[in-house]
Amino acid sequence: MSQVPIGEDEQLTTFAENPLAPSESPKRLLISVWVTMAVLSLFGAHDLNAFVSYDQKLAAIWGGPTGALVSLAETTGITALRRPLEALAEVVDTPHVVLEREPAPALDGGFETDSPSPPVDAHQEPNALLRPTRVMLVGASSIQYYLGSELERRLELYRDVTVYRSGRISTGLARPDMFDWMKEVPRLQNQFKPDLVVGMFGGNDTQGLLMPGGSVARFGTPEWTTEYTLRVRTMVERVASSGAKMVMLGMPSMRESRYSKNISQVNRVTRDATEAAGGVYIATWDLSSKPDLEYQPDVTYEGETGLMRLPDGVHYSRLGAKFVAEKLMHRLEREFLFTATNPALATVSRYEATSRLLKRSVRYLAFVPQAVAPDEKLPVVFLLHGAGGSENDWSEQAHELLQRAAAEHRLIFIAPDGGADSWYVDSKRLPGAQVARFLTKELIRDVATRLPTSDERGVLGISMGGNAALALALRNPGVFSAVSSLSGAVNLAEARSRPALIERLGPYAENVAEWEANSALQLVSAHPDVARTLPIRLSIGKADPWAPTNHELHQALKAVGSEPLFEETEGTHSWAYWVSVLPGHLAWQALQLRGAAQ
Repeated sequence: MSQVPIGEDEQLTTFAENPLAPSESPKRLLISVWVTMAVLSLFGAHDLNAFVSYDQKLAAIWGGPTGALVSLAETTGITALRRPLEALAEVVDTPHVVLEREPAPALDGGFETDSPSPPVDAHQEPNALLRPTRVMLVGASSIQYYLGSELERRLELYRDVTVYRSGRISTGLARPDMFDWMKEVPRLQNQFKPDLVVGMFGGNDTQGLLMPGGSVARFGTPEWTTEYTLRVRTMVERVASSGAKMVMLGMPSMRESRYSKNISQVNRVTRDATEAAGGVYIATWDLSSKPDLEYQPDVTYEGETGLMRLPDGVHYSRLGAKFVAEKLMHRLEREFLFTATNPALATVSRYEATSRLLKRSVRYLAFVPQAVAPDEKLPVVFLLHGAGGSENDWSEQAHELLQRAAAEHRLIFIAPDGGADSWYVDSKRLPGAQVARFLTKELIRDVATRLPTSDERGVLGISMGGNAALALALRNPGVFSAVSSLSGAVNLAEARSRPALIERLGPYAENVAEWEANSALQLVSAHPDVARTLPIRLSIGKADPWAPTNHELHQALKAVGSEPLFEETEGTHSWAYWVSVLPGHLAWQALQLRGAAQ
């Protein structure tokens, strides 16, 4: 029987013998119920937050309060009390459906292990690149919920790809005593037999690490960095020892500035350790951040605008996850050989060309239509990025656009890394800076040995690359059959203060001839016969600072008898403008190159 105190000088009696006064009993009962519910709420805070986070409507209303419960549970230590119990439970993964391929892997370990042989492409595959057929996604809450489910859905849209996903909320690499991913991942590998493992940890790892001797390495200290590096490397190496490649996804920026700063440190250590162990690190920070890399609250995707994250400021909303998953798949396509089941999407591969002129290897992306016949040769268009960029710019900004255009027009697009500030010039001052000659001599030859290209070539560039496209075509008659410039910096005299150009060409006043030999505006009058017969298309935004110079170029071309296609529309010097006019340029390139082949 329950006993209660009834007075300082009285003996204790049973509840039945001496019940509480009516006014006192409900009050104590309510307090007891309230305390019990509060403790249970904190004990189950992570599960409650996970349940709410999985439904966007619930998250919009209750995401903030449940997120606060999680923080309070962590602060009070209640989370630590439940973790030993969690470690005893089996990981429960969200079921998924494999689209018209193999049966979905069973969750009890009864995985199918026989995969069909990957198809043989008509072009030469890049050396050392993996064509994944079995992909395993592992990690904490982001993998368990929206981001993981969106990545899984997208991966299953590639030919012959089967996916298994295992996410577990409130886990990471920091607390193997609570949940040990070092043991769990090899166990799952042994069952599922993946050739690619994609992991996302770190969100819960901004804490001290228990060291083998019993001490704790405080977060941010050299000891913490050394230990966390070891854990990441061990994960990557264990995955590799089982015959798979490991991809580590970085964490995004966070709304709370201090947490975001700590996550940035985790990302740096994860990146360095992953790459040192032979894995692939793919950043996500920029995908959900503003241009200044600070936290971005909103996102617009497929015509819908909404929150990028849930109200907790950490986890992705469904809309944010869709956006980020698409971008992540573009980045994965650049690292591995994925072929979309949709034939309207070209394949994307990364190659490296060894350059004697540059004394290094140069990366380039190739967008190649599917189902190229063994004897088929396709026209090729070289895409030159702008200042500060790389070959990845085209994929980051126009990945699917280029995939669809390559398939529709039966073109191959080649996006080389021209160097962030090379201006695509041949320098007499810098050793190993013969970028123009590399493009016209070595790169064209490298592409022809790997891919089914014809002799019809076009070149298209933006900004710095726009000037280079014109300069290369004018200085090398017969190499390119069509040239496009989008917001081209076509008069280098207007860029005479640029340190990169001064370094390569010397001070403008002392080397005018050298500057003009690389400037499209001056090259028109120097090579009027080439300009007169070369198909040229120019686009410039009305608010672009290079608009006046592009007008000058247009007039110079007309003066030598050229009939360029010139268009000036609303727009600035930005990717938003370039993407808006790019489809027209690609269709025009296809028309010119097909005509040149006849």
